[in-house]
Amino acid sequence: MIIRIGYLNNLVGTTLASCCLTLCIGNLLSWSSPVIPKLQNISSDNPFGKVVTATQESWLTSLVTLGAVIGCWAFGAISEVIGKKIVYRSLGVFIVLGYVLMIAIHKVEVFYVARFLQGFAMGGAFCLIYPYMGEITSKENRGAIMTILGMMISAGALFCYAVGPYVSVTTLNTIEIIFPIAFLVTSLLFCEESPYYFLLKNKEELAKKALRTYRGSNYNVEDDINEMRKQILAQQEGSIMDIIKTRGYIKAFIIGIGLVIGQQLTGINAVIMYSQIIFVLTGSSFSPEIGSIIIAVIQLLSGMITPFISNKFDRKTILLWSGLGMIISETTLGIYCIFKNAGKASDSINFLSILALTMFMMSYNFGFGPLCWVVPVEILPMRVKILTNSVLLSSYFGIGFLISQFFNSAIEAVGIGGIFLFFAGCCFATCLFIKFYVIETRGKSLEEIQDILNGTICLK
Repeated sequence: MIIRIGYLNNLVGTTLASCCLTLCIGNLLSWSSPVIPKLQNISSDNPFGKVVTATQESWLTSLVTLGAVIGCWAFGAISEVIGKKIVYRSLGVFIVLGYVLMIAIHKVEVFYVARFLQGFAMGGAFCLIYPYMGEITSKENRGAIMTILGMMISAGALFCYAVGPYVSVTTLNTIEIIFPIAFLVTSLLFCEESPYYFLLKNKEELAKKALRTYRGSNYNVEDDINEMRKQILAQQEGSIMDIIKTRGYIKAFIIGIGLVIGQQLTGINAVIMYSQIIFVLTGSSFSPEIGSIIIAVIQLLSGMITPFISNKFDRKTILLWSGLGMIISETTLGIYCIFKNAGKASDSINFLSILALTMFMMSYNFGFGPLCWVVPVEILPMRVKILTNSVLLSSYFGIGFLISQFFNSAIEAVGIGGIFLFFAGCCFATCLFIKFYVIETRGKSLEEIQDILNGTICLK
């Protein structure tokens, strides 16, 4: 059912639905930060009535990313068969089901299942939300809407950090279930089928009708329809052999996989998922709860910077400055933690942990955060984009699973200082990769980019 009180209502309603979904993603990623400390003590805030083990903590944190590894493949494939609208709406069902299980049944094993189901939906959301919104929005408002969606992930994390420490785990789950329910309601009311899907099924009139739902009844949809038709033809011609046989495709794929893995190895998900624990271990002058809120606010506000600088500076320049900021902040934090644990750091410099983490979050958000996904989109040809996007997403979440799963074990082995020095080293390696292998894409057409990748033309 679509509320047809004008196309603007449908566009705003669908954008609102997508904002609710990205808000859920922020909740899911940050959920463990306020929850795990509560599970380390027996109190009314702990639904299990017992202290969880370090292994259980790791699984409760990491299963959401493991579910995402599978979800990004499953939902992407199914949407090509039955359409994006139905699959898109179903994401909310899995997230709601996860919260219902955790609210109703207070067993660790049930929480495992719930977190996996929610991660399964999160992987589907990453796979679907940006292509879906890109297909229904015009070029004029697409950039603004995509920026808003990215900021809503940060807003979801901020909400979890701000509310989670001050309520029980069950109460937090009860509050957060509101967002996926809101997504379900708004998506049922406003979301129309993707015109791209109708074209894929050779239903051109339905595609035009769907497009006018979001652009207006008088909008000339012919140019957009023709562009989508070209994309479909290109994608149908693509295969894994295209990547293997073509020099440019191989290089584009290596650049894409290197950037998304490098992004994850900055330690961003470890900081988000274990924020409160990190503040405890680093001896911050702020309480873990307040420190996490500060970091989330910085994450939200710094996300506004990229749209203003991405068109003024080269992609590589922004990425390298972003990487340099993270190297400095994580190296500083790592060295500080090592001296702190050895009893050789004065309490007067306890502010270093919050300062370093703030600098890390700002540096990540104006560069690595958005651009490690923007560059692959710009260099990967349409004919192999569906396949490579799924590989990039599953690699991203796969590395995220390993980091979140073994974070506690790594702390026991090398300490929190050693972990941040490792992340700083990974940032340095990624910066070398960007400097000497990644090509510049700003202001270049896809044809020019392919010529550069294939060595047809050389950059000065």
